[in-house]
Amino acid sequence: MKLQDRDFEVLAALERWGVMGLGQVDGLLFHKDVTGEERARLFFNDIRREDYWGRAYKRLSGLEKAGLVRVQRSDYTWPMYHLTGRGFELVKRRGGTWFETPGHGISARLLRHETLTVGVGLILTEMLGHKVSTARQTWNTLNKRFPHAQDARLAMPDFLAGEGGDAPRHIIEVELSPKSRRRYREIFHSHRQRLRMMDARILYLVDWPGGVEHIMRLGRKFEVSSVQAAQLSDFRAKLGRCEFAPSYYPGKPFVLRFGRPQTQEENPVQAQEENPVQAQGVAQ
Repeated sequence: MKLQDRDFEVLAALERWGVMGLGQVDGLLFHKDVTGEERARLFFNDIRREDYWGRAYKRLSGLEKAGLVRVQRSDYTWPMYHLTGRGFELVKRRGGTWFETPGHGISARLLRHETLTVGVGLILTEMLGHKVSTARQTWNTLNKRFPHAQDARLAMPDFLAGEGGDAPRHIIEVELSPKSRRRYREIFHSHRQRLRMMDARILYLVDWPGGVEHIMRLGRKFEVSSVQAAQLSDFRAKLGRCEFAPSYYPGKPFVLRFGRPQTQEENPVQAQEENPVQAQGVAQ
């Protein structure tokens, strides 16, 4: 198989996000000119039959046959794609990767969470123009600086996000089901240590009925005023511009601003090491 530039773009996207569905690859690289609602559908991997007739599927199938991409299947999600070791080395030789070593796929029980998390990440970067650090990126940087801080991995946020292309200042969590109160107390404490800016926020996107009120109550209970929450479905419907309800009243709802698109030049491994905010609070 003779690889073309678009093939390398697909491989680079898989290396950056870890796992992606057909719709996510399609929306990111092949259908940039569709309406916002249609692109959000693709970003959240809401697949239709006709999506399998397009260029994205043909590219992914060819890359799978070439041994550069592997398909991961689950009973609860559409097939997801990730790089093989060979695919990672090819991207690395081509001009740079986000990570120094390849990923190892995702547990089947986490595929739905990862699918939705990638969808949120694509809305943040491609539609709102935010600079984000994924959980794996944050952990990669943290592990280099504090190799003995293994417990910190349990409270690693899904995203560190910076509005308008700025350095990360907010934490964004994709929450599909509630945790125990004890876990939330530990996570809130870790997140609050990580955020040093006065206007920084811990933003939860929840996917169960009553989830917003649940997170708000916990924010009040543990006295973490920076915690705010919104429904994941509202985030998708409003293309990232939903209101995050405050834990305290008369606190105001928070809406993410538009920024500038993140460019490919901002993605090398070295860029992670230049961003100290990702490791703040960990060595406490």
